[in-house]
Formats: sequence, structure tokens, C-alpha cells
Amino acid sequence: MATHPAEFEPAFKRLFAKMFLKPAVRNALSRDESQFFNVPLFRSIGMDRILEIAGWIAVAIIGVVLWIVLPEVRSILACLLTATIIYRVFVATVRLTAKRIVGDQLMELRSEVGAIAERLEHIDRKTNALFLDTLAQRQAASLRSVVRSSVSKRSPAVH
Repeated sequence: MATHPAEFEPAFKRLFAKMFLKPAVRNALSRDESQFFNVPLFRSIGMDRILEIAGWIAVAIIGVVLWIVLPEVRSILACLLTATIIYRVFVATVRLTAKRIVGDQLMELRSEVGAIAERLEHIDRKTNALFLDTLAQRQAASLRSVVRSSVSKRSPAVH
């Protein structure tokens, strides 16, 4: 069963977006994949992301060269690599925790805003009902005054 290469295109776009694109462009891409190639490359891939990838590649090459050429620095390189991994895990954990905390607070705010919106709608309905009632009373009063004036003009006054 051979599959057409175009079937893999959306999966590739999602993977590419997840790895290299800024969050705003990533969100736009997830909403409308047809606009993917209409975004200029310098705006879609963050320069900071490119520099970070290039930096990690350069450090890896230098580390491999030092590992091969100078065997006496292997323990230092191993310590640096371990410290880097521990640091990256710590940073990822802090980011995840911060996102969870902010997400929980956003959910609370959304529920509070929803409750406030419901209260505002209730107040709006009450206000509209009062307004319509007052309007009906004024219309009835003006109709009564028109009827009184027309009745008083038609019938002559008897003394």
C-alpha cells in the first residue's frame, strides 16, 4: 500500500511548526494551514531559535573534537554535559509548573468572568423589562390624555 507524499505534508508542517516556529505563527498555522507558505520565512522562524540551534550544534562539534583530541578533558566535558542536562531539566520543570499555575489562574478568571457575564445579562434583562414597562406606562398615559382632550372638545360643557 503505497501512500502519496502529499498525505505526509500536514504532519510535516505540524512537526516543523512545533520545533522551529514562534508560538504566534504556530497558532496561526494550526488555524489555517493553507496560509503556511504565505508567511515570510524571517517572520515565521525566530532568529533567536536559529541562533540557539546553531549554538548547540557548534557546542556539540567542539565537544566531540575535544573528546577525541584531548582525552584528559573528558571528565570536565562529562561534568559540563551532566550540569547542562540537569539545568535543562530544571528549566523545563519550572516552565511546566509556571504554565500550569498560570493556566489554573486563567481557568479561575474565565469562570469568574462567566459568572459576571451571567449577572450582567440578568441585570440587562431586568433593566430592559423596567424600561419596557415604563415605556408602556407612558404610552398609556399619553393615550389617556389624548382621549380626555378629544372627549372634552367633543362634548359641550353642561352647567
